[in-house]
Amino acid sequence: MIMMPGKFPAAVVSDWGKLEIADIPAFPLGPYDAVCRIEACSICAATDTHLVEGSFPRTWTSKLPFVLGHESAGHVVAVGPKVRRLKVGQLVVRPMWLPDERPYRGFGSSWGGFAAWGIARDTWAQAEDTGQPTDYWWRNSLPLPEMPVRDATLFVTWRDTMSCLMQLGVTAGQRIVVFGTGGNGLSFTRFARLSGAQVVMVGSPQRFDIAKRLGASACVDYHGGEKVALAVKDALGGAGADIVIEAVGNAGHLPQMLGSLAEGGRLFLFGIPGDLQYPANLFHGPSRYSIVKKTADEWQSHGQVLTHYLTGEIKPEDFCDGVLPLEKINAGFDAIRRKEAVKITVMMPH
Repeated sequence: MIMMPGKFPAAVVSDWGKLEIADIPAFPLGPYDAVCRIEACSICAATDTHLVEGSFPRTWTSKLPFVLGHESAGHVVAVGPKVRRLKVGQLVVRPMWLPDERPYRGFGSSWGGFAAWGIARDTWAQAEDTGQPTDYWWRNSLPLPEMPVRDATLFVTWRDTMSCLMQLGVTAGQRIVVFGTGGNGLSFTRFARLSGAQVVMVGSPQRFDIAKRLGASACVDYHGGEKVALAVKDALGGAGADIVIEAVGNAGHLPQMLGSLAEGGRLFLFGIPGDLQYPANLFHGPSRYSIVKKTADEWQSHGQVLTHYLTGEIKPEDFCDGVLPLEKINAGFDAIRRKEAVKITVMMPH
């Protein structure tokens, strides 16, 4: 079996607020592992930025230093003897530098997509052989037909949001309000519109043009404070939303979200506050509503997202603003922090 090189470059969070390029080691491989040459990984404006800054929930964060990245794609170069669902030469989404033993030789992993080499584990074959459940992370590492690796990295966000809409059972004619104009908010907007829903987006005015191009019937400036909910209902013809999607991870907007709900509506919590807390006055909502937490898995929408991509209903250029080499990854983060970009794809050196 072809092994990884003994060491190779990766983007490593060495201290809070400090992201640097460092050489990391290969790690032992198992019989269900497929060795992958990771060729690209996109910056997640939410999770990756919070991980670098140290504001991501600490219980979900590796100890320093750790290899960053989860929106990765690359090609399989070798497979273990028990791998059945991955083949040499296939393009795979979500290969990761993710050793079973962590930290490994001084490095942790928060999911290790910004590494030049990694693995995709055939958790489905492992589950069939051992009777154990599939692994939460590895079941999202799935093959794709050949396409630009930049496009393949976007499947992580696309699948994540599409699977949530499947969980919610979004159907034609429903009124959906999306809070957030980042990559997740734009993806929710596009997929909800493709499902036939009416979509109103609440967020940054500089993203309103793209939101409308993706299908939003109206956009509301999130700076409006107490007037946001009134503006949302006005955009919906006086009615509230059947579903409000929280795609910001900022509990401060919760009163406006609750105020945007229709009677019997649902608030869907997708964003993740750093302290995992959503303090709010529940009386801001209608007399009857429900709160839904995410339970969906990315892999559940893999086929549906691929169909939307192949038919041209989702276009990568609407969700990615550019490509940079690994050595310029910090410039990509700076552009995202300044809201000059929704997403940047980082190319790994090979």
